[in-house]
Amino acid sequence: MSAQSEEHLIRVYCPTHKTALPPMQAAAYISCPNGPHALAQNFPHDDFWEYCCDCQSFRPSEIRLMGKTQARCLVCDRQVARRYLCNRCQVISIESDEVARRRKAYSINGVGVIEPSCPACGHRPATAEVRAHQCADVDALLLTPRLTCPFCAEPTRVEIQPEAAAPVVQASTYAAQTVAAETAAVQAKPQTQPCPHCGAAMRLNQQFCGQCGGALSTAAQPQEPPLPPPVEPDWARHEASSSSAGPEVAPQVVAPGASSGRGAAVAVVAGIIGLLVLVGIAVSVSHSSNSNSSYAAETTEGKLTNAIAQNNLITPSGASAYDYYQQLKREGASTSKLTGYTEQLLPKLTDRPQSLLNNLYEPGGTDGDISDWQEAAKLLAWASELKPNDTTLAAQAMYCAGRVAFLSKSYDEALRKLQSARDLDRSWPVPLNNLGLVYSDMKQYDTARTYFNEAVKLDPQWAVPYNNLGSSYMRSNDLTTAVGYYNEAVQHAPRWGRPHAWLGDIAMKQNNYQRAADEYKAALDLIPPGTPGWDLGKMQQKYEEALAKAQQGGYSH
Repeated sequence: MSAQSEEHLIRVYCPTHKTALPPMQAAAYISCPNGPHALAQNFPHDDFWEYCCDCQSFRPSEIRLMGKTQARCLVCDRQVARRYLCNRCQVISIESDEVARRRKAYSINGVGVIEPSCPACGHRPATAEVRAHQCADVDALLLTPRLTCPFCAEPTRVEIQPEAAAPVVQASTYAAQTVAAETAAVQAKPQTQPCPHCGAAMRLNQQFCGQCGGALSTAAQPQEPPLPPPVEPDWARHEASSSSAGPEVAPQVVAPGASSGRGAAVAVVAGIIGLLVLVGIAVSVSHSSNSNSSYAAETTEGKLTNAIAQNNLITPSGASAYDYYQQLKREGASTSKLTGYTEQLLPKLTDRPQSLLNNLYEPGGTDGDISDWQEAAKLLAWASELKPNDTTLAAQAMYCAGRVAFLSKSYDEALRKLQSARDLDRSWPVPLNNLGLVYSDMKQYDTARTYFNEAVKLDPQWAVPYNNLGSSYMRSNDLTTAVGYYNEAVQHAPRWGRPHAWLGDIAMKQNNYQRAADEYKAALDLIPPGTPGWDLGKMQQKYEEALAKAQQGGYSH
């Protein structure tokens, strides 16, 4: 993003929800709050967008998916008269000839240049750079400084062959280039054939449909050159030349069996030659197969398949499954092909994050460190993008992002994201419990208890929020109430050591040493050695101290 694009608000239209989003600050990552789902990961460079000069709205372009441009703006429904494709970013600026309802911030001038600059990246080309290109693949005239069209991969400058004795006219203005391009498009219009799957018109020499991705079985394939006439082996030519050249030789008398011996020799030689031919064919086929395999592995699909197989889902940067999937989209892959990859990716993207979430829900489970949650947030964000209507998946992605912010002590960000997770899935108590933890860390215990109690109402059998309620009261020095909630936690999770440890601390404060010793002993028995966050050596010392005081006649209850 240029400095210019970061200094102003932009209007964005979400085609999934068919709604205009509130004005937002221009940024590389753009998400729709209604999903939520990502509209762009690296705006305006990751995929094609369209900007309407009339309604001043950005929206993700459907040009790759549809295989053609839209005749009207999908936001303001105005007839598109001009299209300018930037050569520094992926934005196509469109404009109508209708009277604008507001003063235009950007416009395409009479020589095809966007003024004052590209609305996304801020680049303004020189007038001489702009070319008028009639793209057959998207059936539209594109004004662009690009040397090659990203859709049909053809050079953008249209060359017109003049008729005999006709003067060559160099078009120097946008209007002249437009006429020249349209004339060339009519004269050189490619022959087409219908796709047998979806009926879309495709060029005659295409092998796959640009609309649905299906194979064009009726496509006119390049004709194989005719096979050359069979070449006789050298020994046959030598024998023929010997019999036809030089003086006649009297026939020789052949002894019985000699003819068959010669035939056998010929048969052996022919067999050897045949064997060599077969070996040659096998080597050729093997080489061809290896070459094809190597070629397939070098394609975007091959790289994506390999990355998925190796579980390189979001790393390494530039060579991950995410990178190759986005590249495949930019190359215009069909919806059915992308759906096939989505079905492969979703289980892999959700497997590790789901394990983290399950451990968090399980009393005594491993919480995971910040790097685990960072990875989970990225994996689930992509999964949510692939399945935008799944609010449960969106809530989990948002929760993981909130968990990262919480562990980073970015409390304001954590509260926003955890609240979004709660709003996306109101049947899920985990975000509520974590909201309570954030407020506890901020020492706002009354607010924290509100969220812990909401989590208890959603799942009365879950021991974790009971324990957290006990801790909030213990930090407020209301030890009696704290004991009640810790006992609730023990009742719902008898094999969980954490509440026993806190009950031991409270008993020590109340000089109830025998109770303290019993609780510390229970914690030591239930908390596995090496559990992060627990110093079992120190707890052993507390146990021994409580036991010694109890044996000295300390208060017991």
